[in-house]
Amino acid sequence: KPVAQPASKAPPAGPIQPSFDIVRINPEGDTVMAGRAAANATVRVFDGGKLIGEVQANRRGEWVFVPDAPLEPGKRRLGLLMISEGNETVPSIADVIIVVPERGMDLAGNPGTGQALAFRVQPDGSTTVLQKPGGDAGMMLSIDAVDYDDDGSLAISGKAVPNAMIQLYLDNKFIGHART
Repeated sequence: KPVAQPASKAPPAGPIQPSFDIVRINPEGDTVMAGRAAANATVRVFDGGKLIGEVQANRRGEWVFVPDAPLEPGKRRLGLLMISEGNETVPSIADVIIVVPERGMDLAGNPGTGQALAFRVQPDGSTTVLQKPGGDAGMMLSIDAVDYDDDGSLAISGKAVPNAMIQLYLDNKFIGHART
């Protein structure tokens, strides 16, 4: 007669990593950031190695942070450090790179709307665009990010109308296609 075996338990998950989900910067440098962490954890936000503020995650692990002062023009790398209720500290594994243009200028230094660029960078080097200059108004097709690895593998991401066939060319040579 077979003996019933106890159900195997899944291996315990590692600690929750704090993360950025949203980073929005207006032309004046006013910023809002939001993300996830462990429930009720304290989330510290760093600009490079400098602490720019901290916020408490809610019981669902969601947090929102608005810096006291507008971000100054320039390039910076934002990171997080989560402090759980048990005082365990966990850094973010994906930082956010932001580029804030001079007031009244675009990213190229020309007169413009001053829209910032923000993207999340994973440890493997892949990126996710969180905010791009100019927004999405009226865009039927856009390339948001181009990533490649040490082996030369290429990944391109962007937006297009639903169910469109996109054909990709590099130096006028067809390199592939995708359907949205």
